[in-house]
Formats: sequence, structure tokens, C-alpha cells
Amino acid sequence: MLPPRCRACKQLSGGTSHRALSVRYWINTISRDHVKAGMEGGFTQANHGRASGLRRLHAGDLIAFYSPRVSYPDGAFLQRFTAIGQVVDDEPYQVEMTPSFHPWRRRLRFLPAEEIAIEPLLDTLEFITDRRRWGFVFRRGLFEIGAQDFRRIAAAMGAQIEPDSSEQRHDGPMNAEPVRLPSRPKRRRRGSAEAGSV
Repeated sequence: MLPPRCRACKQLSGGTSHRALSVRYWINTISRDHVKAGMEGGFTQANHGRASGLRRLHAGDLIAFYSPRVSYPDGAFLQRFTAIGQVVDDEPYQVEMTPSFHPWRRRLRFLPAEEIAIEPLLDTLEFITDRRRWGFVFRRGLFEIGAQDFRRIAAAMGAQIEPDSSEQRHDGPMNAEPVRLPSRPKRRRRGSAEAGSV
């Protein structure tokens, strides 16, 4: 089955005028090997292939990928942000990987970005409310975060994302010239966090 494209703009690089709702920002917790597979195929899965979380995404939303491990399920600990992507379709689509496993996916355009360790950012991210057990929040898999937290992550990764006006999605060409976000000062934590596998 071919994945559906965004009916509003066909594709992000097409330069078509696109008016949509407010941009939303997400974290998707996935091992690095699965992130790389998604980058090669232009897609993402979430929460072991379920569709429920993916249905909350809309074209234009931005996703930062956090990888607790190098590979699933027992790879070496990594604890890094590994990619940033933008949703380019309207709804989840399903694929057959094995006769018994038919995961749901969303189409993404991945942005140039560098992997970074999460530890230097821990004291700057508002969605992490318990610094001693910061890893627990990532066990939710796919979850929404605020715009400021996302910008801090994107800036640290050297990613270029389009600026929002009052958090509105694109009201013009989707391929507008991106603007590099300013770097934010980062404070380093001492010691290791109580993160378990994340």
C-alpha cells in the first residue's frame, strides 16, 4: 500500500501554498536503528506500530527522535536525540512487515541534524519535571512537548526549522527559507540520572 500524501500541499518541497492549524511538537522514543530505517524510508512508527498516537499528528508537525538504545530491544545504552522530522501526510498508513505484524506509519521529511546527548539539556527542558527520574517521561513513546523545548533541542542539534508566527503553521509556501535558531546556554549535570533503560 502506498502511503497517502498531504492533500493540502502534496509535498513539503513542492512550494504549494498551504494554510493549516497550529504546529505541534513531539518526541518519539525509538532506538537508533529504527530511526535510521525510518530516515532511509521517509517514515516513522510509534509505540510498537500502533496507529493511535500517529493519528494525533498533522501535516507540518515536527518530531524530535530520542533513542535510549542503539538497537531494539537490548542494544547498548545511547541516550541521545538522533533525528528531527516533519510530517508530510494526512493520516497513518499500514504496511506488512511479516504475516503477523502490520505496523502503522506516517510519512516524514527528515531535516539535517546532528545527534546530541540528552544530558547537557536536562536542566533546560520544561517537560522533564523530575530531574532524578528524567527517563520516565520517555517511556510514553510518542508524546507532545512545548514549542520552546523543541526549539532548544533543534538548536542543540544544529537543525534549521521554519519559524512560527504565534505558533501558526505555514500560511504560504512550505519551502520557505529556513532560519537557524539561536543557540541557548546549556548547563551540565553532575552524576548520572536515574533513567533505567532510557
